[in-house]
Amino acid sequence: MKFERFLGVFIASAFVLSGCGKTEIQRAMETLEKGEEIQRIRASVTDDLKKHTDGVETLAARLAPLFEGDGPPDAAKLRTELLGVKRPPEVIQAFVFSPVDRLFVLSPDGVVLESDETKPQDGERNLVSESPGLEAALRSGRSGHLVGTLGEADRRTPYLFFHAPIAKGGETVAHAVAGYALWKEGRKITLQMRREFGEQIREGAIIWAFAYHGDEHFPLPDAAGEITAEIPNASARREALAKSPDHAIFPGKIVMRDVAMAVIPIPEVDEEFGMVYFRGVPPR
Repeated sequence: MKFERFLGVFIASAFVLSGCGKTEIQRAMETLEKGEEIQRIRASVTDDLKKHTDGVETLAARLAPLFEGDGPPDAAKLRTELLGVKRPPEVIQAFVFSPVDRLFVLSPDGVVLESDETKPQDGERNLVSESPGLEAALRSGRSGHLVGTLGEADRRTPYLFFHAPIAKGGETVAHAVAGYALWKEGRKITLQMRREFGEQIREGAIIWAFAYHGDEHFPLPDAAGEITAEIPNASARREALAKSPDHAIFPGKIVMRDVAMAVIPIPEVDEEFGMVYFRGVPPR
């Protein structure tokens, strides 16, 4: 009996030491604390900044010949170039499998000269009035990106814009602008990480990612309310990041499952921008 009892204790101890006895939340927290997935998410977002900036510069170069004449450019030709961005053979690779959902040609002061919108807004539209931060970006005469907004009043949507000047005779005569709603950054990372951990997903792992900017976070259309309700609020994010600036990890629970949540600031996008990444491990 003593031997059997000793053997039972030995097996149980080995089970715990091997990690098999860890709780679901412990395993989820450890998965994020390794840091590999956090680094991968940050790298994906920052790599896309360069990719989309290169893409909008390519678009600006394509549009430049249309501004070479004495008069204003032909709007139909501008639109054809914009619509061709994602269609062979004119495709710009940076915008393939990209969340970019709007393309514009703007005057130097932000007036929309043409866009790829299915139903363009009637009358003159000025994106600077919708997103005041664009004014300084356009005046800089350089390519870049910024977090702004698209739309007016209750239709205003937080957006990530990429812009590049179109020059004629050394003078900026227009700008090429591409952009997408910030919530799509979360969808992109969600899908990417689910692909990378497809086997774990099939075994029951949980992966969600949500973008945040300042006091706001941006739910995905297919994320249930009980999921987004777990996202740490702005105050909790800032308090945690003050202690751990690179990232902060929180415990959480969604759909009756324990998950770990990483708050990942990505100042390369904007000082107030980051991702909240939910990670649940396969149950045992």
